[in-house]
Amino acid sequence: KALGVQPPTTQVAQELGPGLTLERLIDTLAYEGSKFYPSRIQRALVRATDGRSTAGPLAPPTMAANADPAVSAPLSAEEHFYHFGSWSPLGPIAMPPRLVYLRSGIRSGKTKLAAIGVIKSALTCIARRPPTPEEIAAGAEIGADGLVHALQANETLKVFFVTPKVSQSAAAFNYVVGAIMGSPRLAKCVIKRNTEELRLRRPCDGVEISFRCEAASPQGNNIRSGWLAGAIFDESAFFDQNDDAAVTLQDNVTAALSRLLPGAQIWLPSSPWADDGYWHEEHDKHQKRAAKQGADSE
Repeated sequence: KALGVQPPTTQVAQELGPGLTLERLIDTLAYEGSKFYPSRIQRALVRATDGRSTAGPLAPPTMAANADPAVSAPLSAEEHFYHFGSWSPLGPIAMPPRLVYLRSGIRSGKTKLAAIGVIKSALTCIARRPPTPEEIAAGAEIGADGLVHALQANETLKVFFVTPKVSQSAAAFNYVVGAIMGSPRLAKCVIKRNTEELRLRRPCDGVEISFRCEAASPQGNNIRSGWLAGAIFDESAFFDQNDDAAVTLQDNVTAALSRLLPGAQIWLPSSPWADDGYWHEEHDKHQKRAAKQGADSE
């Protein structure tokens, strides 16, 4: 009300709730003006990050039936191996991956994709948990789903944009602000906005989400303050440029994982920097795991 907008309707709450997929959010935001139109490869990646299969045609929902089939053709085995490390399509999984590594060159859209990814993560992550025995004994309010709120009174979920220096995380943060404020439905959810923070109230359950830039810190201490609905470590490969660095990517990612809610995701987009270091080793490990899983399924 203070911002001069009407609250979201029940329909909006349903559409922007737990059933939302990243692919649908990207296509919706593109229609509303974000101008981000994923390629075939990006659309396959988006489906994988949603825990969905990468097999089959990769056409956007609005594509005409007589459009060029090359625009929506399924990925070939060679394309799958090059981009995902597996000769076979990735199959559906029960829960989306918690970590998403994006390794690509500059101006490829990886930061913008990660930005929309954490918006989806913030809107759909699970902000409830099973009650403890002490809470049950004390007569805590338990919902019809058998769960209680993960948050304390007046607590806010957080989405952090983490880089070695706060100023470096501005690009991803600005992408998020632009996408949210450019969407008529999401803009109605915003309850606070300034140069340091954008806060919105989820239409599905009223939980507040705070998007903020943070500088990486030793042991990731400033990331452990509260529950995370998502995070972006932009240009992750550039974190560990010195072997004796006091602030490491591994420490900060470990700290973020310890506070990450179910269904939330950490995105680690970066252009390649070196053939060693935590980010490169983790990316290489996951590529080899995907290749092994693909070989085992054949």
